[in-house]
Amino acid sequence: MSVRRVHPLTVTWEASKRGVIEHATRGCWPLVEPLGLDENMGCTDREFKSTDYTEKHAEVFSARYDDGMRSIKVDRVRRRLGHVRGKSVLDLGCGIGYLASICVDLGANVVACDFAETMVARTQQRYASRFPVIRASAESPPFCPQSFDVVLALDVIEHLYHPTEMLDATWTLLRPEGRLIITTDRPGFELGALPGRVVRGVSGLLSRRSRRGRSGRRPTKYETPLCTHVHEYGIEELIELVQASGLRLSAFDTFPNRASFSPYGHFVELVGVGPLRRYKWGHCIYEFRKADSPRTEDAST
Repeated sequence: MSVRRVHPLTVTWEASKRGVIEHATRGCWPLVEPLGLDENMGCTDREFKSTDYTEKHAEVFSARYDDGMRSIKVDRVRRRLGHVRGKSVLDLGCGIGYLASICVDLGANVVACDFAETMVARTQQRYASRFPVIRASAESPPFCPQSFDVVLALDVIEHLYHPTEMLDATWTLLRPEGRLIITTDRPGFELGALPGRVVRGVSGLLSRRSRRGRSGRRPTKYETPLCTHVHEYGIEELIELVQASGLRLSAFDTFPNRASFSPYGHFVELVGVGPLRRYKWGHCIYEFRKADSPRTEDAST
């Protein structure tokens, strides 16, 4: 695929002062013509649209990172990134851009994209001088093959109706030995949530006893106003899905989406090794490499 021009949105960023756009125009991040997506980025009427991601989403997501509520996640992603100085990193579905900014701190050349206008605007507001961002779908990012050393899809895949398109595009975008890092929720038993489940169970019993005839059911995650999850993947399910696109698992772990570990959380981390690792927490981090890279960690661990 030939490079025709740089996407017009990228050249408006003050990031050119740091040489970011110079990299793009020299071919470090070559972009193809915009794909002509409509305002809903190809969504049908039954799917979440770009306008479903509101200013309230941007405010809540910003607060979660700014207030340290996602400190463990940030630490796990930072450790998984490792040495990325001088590497080209694409943040697919960048949200408010916080983790893309972390990559810049680590010395990477970063470009970010999101399909929601509110997220692109918030990222521009926060990080306009640090890296370029474009509005594009994670399922069809407008970049040329083998443009990136690392692709991030952090809390993205559970929002997609067509995840295989994103994964196929990622394989194309990655250079040899390139890595895809995914974080996402998983369903099922969570050792770290056991004390909370016990407390809620007891509270629920007491509540139902004191409020006979009234429903005490807590709303599910999918019934809360800000949730736009389409599907949450079991561990084996996600690994099988990603590996079908020519990527191979190289690392896996689980972590809690919280600010810090409680004493019980430290205990869970201590005992949650080997096969128990998958049951520690309800949030997962995966690293995949292109198929020609050796697998360094088995999916069963």
